[in-house]
Amino acid sequence: MLFIFSEIYIKTIMKNTINFETCSKCGECADVCPSDIILKSDDGNYFFPEELEYLCVKCCQCMAVCPANSVQVNGFEYGKDVIDLQHDIPDYQHFVNLLATRRSVRNFKDKEVPDELIQKIIDSLAFMPFGFESGVIQITVVNNRKKLRESLPLFSAFYDKMVDWMANPMSHFFMKRAMHPAMYATVKDHLLPIIKSGHYKFESGDDNILRNAPCMLIFHSRLNAPEHLEDCWIATTIAMFSAITLGLGSTIIGLVPPALNKGKGIKEVFAIPEENEVISALILGYPKYKMKKTVNRPKNNINWLK
Repeated sequence: MLFIFSEIYIKTIMKNTINFETCSKCGECADVCPSDIILKSDDGNYFFPEELEYLCVKCCQCMAVCPANSVQVNGFEYGKDVIDLQHDIPDYQHFVNLLATRRSVRNFKDKEVPDELIQKIIDSLAFMPFGFESGVIQITVVNNRKKLRESLPLFSAFYDKMVDWMANPMSHFFMKRAMHPAMYATVKDHLLPIIKSGHYKFESGDDNILRNAPCMLIFHSRLNAPEHLEDCWIATTIAMFSAITLGLGSTIIGLVPPALNKGKGIKEVFAIPEENEVISALILGYPKYKMKKTVNRPKNNINWLK
C-alpha cells in the first residue's frame, strides 16, 4: 500500500476572538502569546487587534493557558483541537529508559506492519513543536515491502554513479561546492569507501540500503516552506520514539533523501511531488532481535558557563 499523509497550511485572514463575558481578565493569554498580539483595552478587556492578527502563528498557547476557555483562535476548538492534559507525565527515569531502549534496527522480521500502528505514529505527530508554520510537512508512507524492493535498483544505480561523479575532476569540483562541508566530508571519507566496496550493489539481491524493512516513512516538504528542514527532523525523531512504544523498531536511513532528490525517476516511484525536498526517511518493522543492553556514550563535549 502506498499513500500520502499531508497537511496543507493556508494563510488566511484570521478572526481570533476573546469572550468578554466569560473572560476572567487574568491576562495569561497576553503574557504567553509569542507574537504579543493580545492587548488590554482601557476597560480591562483583552482582545486581538485586527491589524495584528496576521502575525498569529496558531500555536494556540493562549487557548491552552486560558482557565475559562474564553480565547478562540480561528480554526481551533476546545475539546477537539485543544484538549485537556492528562497530567500523567512520566518521571525522568522512565524517560531515560525510553531513550536507552532506542536502537537502530537493521534486522527485521518478515512480518507486515498493520496500518493501524502506522496511523498511531502519525497521530502522535499532532503534538510536535513546529518552527514557524504548522502543517508544512508531508509524509509518504510506503507500507509495502514489494514496492520498496522494486526501488532498490534505482537507489543502487544512483550511488554507483556517485563514484563516477567523485572521480571526475569537473563534477567533483561542483559537488564539493554545492555540499555543506560536513556533508562533503561524510560522502568522501565514509560513504564513498562503502559504495566502492560494493556494499550497496543490488546485483546479489542483498538489501543493504533499506535493510529488508517492510515499511518506510519519507518526510518531505515544499522547498520554500519556512523551517521545513527542522520540522521534518523533529517529526522523524518523534516517530522513531513513538514506534518503540508500539513494539516496532526503526532506523533513519540517510541514503534515501539524496537519491530521491537527485536521482532520476525515484521520486516518481513514491509519488513525491517533484518540487518537494525530501529531508529524511525512517524504515520501520518488527525487530528480528531483542537488544539486551544499551550503549552509554561518552558525554565529554559539555561546556558549562556560569
